[in-house]
Amino acid sequence: MTTTPETITINSFVMNEEIEKEREPSATHGRLLPPPEATYHSFEAASNAITAWTKVQGYALTIRLTQRNKNNEIYRRQFRCSRGTRQNNGYLDDSTRLRCTSSTKEGCPMAIWCIADDSANPAGAWNVRWLKDQEKSHFHTHSAVTNLSAFAPHRRAERTEEMEDFMLKHDIANVPASKMLVLLQQHFPGSLQTKRDINNFKYQIRRRALGSATPAEGALQALEENNFFYRYVIDENTNRLKRMFMAHPDNVKLFSTNHDLILMDCTFKTNRYNKPLLNICGSTANNKTFTIAVAILGGERESEFVWAFEQLFELIRLERIDLLEVFIVDRDRASLNALQVVFPSVPIRLCVWHISKDILARCRKSFQMVPVSGSRNGQYEDMEIVDQFMELYYQAASAKTAQEFEETREKLHECWEEGAAYLDNEWWPHKEMIVSLWTDKVVNFDQTSTSRVEASHAKMKKWLETGRADIYSFIMKLTSLWSQVSSTLSQVHSSETITLPFRYQDPFYAPCLRRISTYALSFVFDEIKWANQELKDLEQQRKKQSTESSTLSSIEPFSETNNIRSICTGVYTHTMGTPCRHRLRDLKEQGLSLEPKEFHKHWWLDRSVDNPQTSSPILEFTTQIRSRFKRNGTWSRKTGSGKYGSRREELVSEQRDQNSTINQSRRRQERTRLRPLASSITNSTPNNSLITSANPTPSLLPNLTPAPTLSPILPQVQVHSSQTNAGAHNIYCGFPPPLQQQQPAVNLQQYPYIHQQANLPQYQFLTPPLQTYNYQPQVQPCLPSPLSFQPNSIPSSQTNMPPPPGPRSTYIPSRASDFSRYTSFSSNFSHGA
Repeated sequence: MTTTPETITINSFVMNEEIEKEREPSATHGRLLPPPEATYHSFEAASNAITAWTKVQGYALTIRLTQRNKNNEIYRRQFRCSRGTRQNNGYLDDSTRLRCTSSTKEGCPMAIWCIADDSANPAGAWNVRWLKDQEKSHFHTHSAVTNLSAFAPHRRAERTEEMEDFMLKHDIANVPASKMLVLLQQHFPGSLQTKRDINNFKYQIRRRALGSATPAEGALQALEENNFFYRYVIDENTNRLKRMFMAHPDNVKLFSTNHDLILMDCTFKTNRYNKPLLNICGSTANNKTFTIAVAILGGERESEFVWAFEQLFELIRLERIDLLEVFIVDRDRASLNALQVVFPSVPIRLCVWHISKDILARCRKSFQMVPVSGSRNGQYEDMEIVDQFMELYYQAASAKTAQEFEETREKLHECWEEGAAYLDNEWWPHKEMIVSLWTDKVVNFDQTSTSRVEASHAKMKKWLETGRADIYSFIMKLTSLWSQVSSTLSQVHSSETITLPFRYQDPFYAPCLRRISTYALSFVFDEIKWANQELKDLEQQRKKQSTESSTLSSIEPFSETNNIRSICTGVYTHTMGTPCRHRLRDLKEQGLSLEPKEFHKHWWLDRSVDNPQTSSPILEFTTQIRSRFKRNGTWSRKTGSGKYGSRREELVSEQRDQNSTINQSRRRQERTRLRPLASSITNSTPNNSLITSANPTPSLLPNLTPAPTLSPILPQVQVHSSQTNAGAHNIYCGFPPPLQQQQPAVNLQQYPYIHQQANLPQYQFLTPPLQTYNYQPQVQPCLPSPLSFQPNSIPSSQTNMPPPPGPRSTYIPSRASDFSRYTSFSSNFSHGA
């Protein structure tokens, strides 16, 4: 029979159709075609061909047996069905099996050989051969599988270097396995990888990074490589970690510029050791939260907290961080006691949210909630006595005086005796950390709860992905989190230094733009709005009472219920660190702008600007000048001086030659120049006083600048404040008065404002004469009532003024350090400077 091209085409089509029918899975006889027998130029090519064939057929082959030659090189491999052999743990029963696992093995006998042409040279060609019993190479005990992702050999075979690099980059970014799988399928369409494969790949990366080290050793090495500040304690008996304290370098840098406020709380379910995690957080000027440090403790005992706070204190000392303003914590007695041991001088505030929730839970435990009347959804509400008790508690917590606090406590006992006794035993012993009477004296920057720390807990647990992480995974994952948070905060900070919000384009805000955070300016914006509302209410009340009285003095003062206060108490400014509405209204009326000095340094974007505490450069040694005097017309050294003498080396101011003709002439010129000035002072001001303000509304210290007629070599003058009697405050210029005349005085540096309506004592400005200075009065600010004065240790800056004339006016010191022993008074009333 002759064949034509058409016959060949038809025959080939029929043959291909028969092959396709044979490739269809059959559940009855399990007839799946094996890879065809062929020769390939290498083993890799043969393996790829086998994998491609089995993908089409719907099964997978794995290498089960290997044979080696004399050179220990593999020249023979047997591929068997991945579902062959029997289950590895089939001999176990329910009583001996530890884990509830599964297996794909069912004893499928299908197998083929892959043999090298030359057993002595496996690098050459390879042949695919069926078994002698070809039925075993063709028969399967199972049918084909449509979704090939069920076969691990196919998933491993398709993983390329590009795919592994993709997963590695996302693992460094701490992308969860579920999200990484979605990205992988989008970037590599048709990928067979599963979530388990991604987790296994992450584990392989971890094992390669650790090598032969234990997780604890790898964690310590990671802390050292990333420049962490860390401390740890090891148990001497078991050689295991007992506790660890760590701070990321980026977090330490943030802490050095945002150290005024610290919030802390403990959380669990962050590690496989069931150890509590102490999270210490801070707040930036942009109202953003960052983690200062974390500590894995051995328990919530006082000794554990003391150790953690000691490491925090060491971090503060090493970084030369200024003193802290306040701690905000929950009422954990161990942590409170530890704070008072390590930081005894730092105020502590308790979280108001934790307190209210605890008291409300106590009330609901005694009084069951009742259904809401008329509700169809099964809603419940608290009983009326619970609402009354909670309202009285809030009144007690916001009491402004001791009498108001005690009266509210009595009402609590009348409302519910058991609940009031609970407050007396559990919470009122810490009333200095709860009640406004005491907490209003502590700055808090609008932070009264530890909600920020709770949010930080949730973010850390989200990045950890599991609550059973070991110490190495814990550190590696949180390192990426802290780096990302630091980068974000840096971007926000840089953005505020170059952006200009439209709502603050008023010239009133101009000096503060790009220097004070917009979050702090938002408080000012709201206060100005309230101040304008006060003026509108005042105008309405004037119009309303104009018919009753023609004088404004008959108008009654506004009540606090309308958010209107006629006298500034200073509480808002002291606790918030921002100017109050009284101060802002005064600035508006006088046509002045808002200056950055009105804000606490916490709200400054750059605290180093105009900071008097910046460190000075270290200079070289001063050159010592050997002193000599003239004896019988010749120069000679004093007795005891010289290389082998015991005389003390004289100061620079003492090394002037008293017998020098040039120096004698210079002293005569100074006395001649200052004699008229001293006589005018003696004749005009016998009391030694210069200015006495009889006005009950004192003004701020005048800006006294030296007149150009004075000598430029005169030293700086120190200004001292003392209280000589109950009705006057004296400001001394130059050297302070004798010690017996000084008495404890009110520290004016603590209060940046002087309110016009405050009834304050008179001020007297003593010494230098009027003709010596250019008097430049400043704005009259808002100052709290004298009853709220508290001592403060804010450092002051020097005031540049010449010294007063008098008996010591001829003494001209040669260095400014001679005045360093005198305390200076700052005329710059910048809050927190």
